[in-house]
Amino acid sequence: MFPYFFKFGSFTLYSYPMFIGLSLASAFIVSELLFKKFKIDLKKFYNLYIGSVVSAFIGAKLLFVISSPIDQKLILYNSNFWLGGGLVFLGGFIGILIFFIFYNLFVKIKLKEIALLIPGLTVAHSIGRIGCFLAGCCYGKESNIYWAIHLHGQDRHPVQIYESIVLIIITYILIKILSKNLFKEAIIFYLTAYSLARFILEFFRGDKIRGLFDIFGIYLSTSQIISVMLFIIGIVLLGVVKKKNTVAI
Repeated sequence: MFPYFFKFGSFTLYSYPMFIGLSLASAFIVSELLFKKFKIDLKKFYNLYIGSVVSAFIGAKLLFVISSPIDQKLILYNSNFWLGGGLVFLGGFIGILIFFIFYNLFVKIKLKEIALLIPGLTVAHSIGRIGCFLAGCCYGKESNIYWAIHLHGQDRHPVQIYESIVLIIITYILIKILSKNLFKEAIIFYLTAYSLARFILEFFRGDKIRGLFDIFGIYLSTSQIISVMLFIIGIVLLGVVKKKNTVAI
């Protein structure tokens, strides 16, 4: 683990919050560049960005509380929890979706605008996972593979790095899809590709704090259950898009 970069007197620069800050900045830069490229009103982008960040934070915290086996009352009334770690990405993703639904009631959101926000999200997520790696959270299962890392007293899969690499690959493909103005396809690709990747990567996770459920004799995490739902949504949307394209022909 590398929980902090340096200490100077009473000041400590912690790695996890630093990388969370970098992830937020990267999401802003990437998304703003895409909105500029496709000539979309930046005021709307700023509103969507701020709303997404706030709702993602709330959603990520709430899902952690719901899925965690730790005493929930102790978590909710602990200021360190709200100012520190305890962020579940898929909870944040659900928070963003809920924000979009309510925002759309007042200001119409186009699928194009949602699609252009996704590469910023994937880049931010990738950077955030590096923060997890340095902080030692979201760690992998015990393993004797030669690239294993020593963490929490055991050699383990560097699952945080696995996910970070996958997210960079997804980002690259998303940019390629968006460059062809295929906005619906970009959304579908993200939903199916990331949910599938996350479902698989969860089998390499070793932290039990995220919640495990016995589903017909197979233990699945909260994130795997949500990933299955997102994958199904992606497949349904793919079918809808293909049907419309067939009718159009």
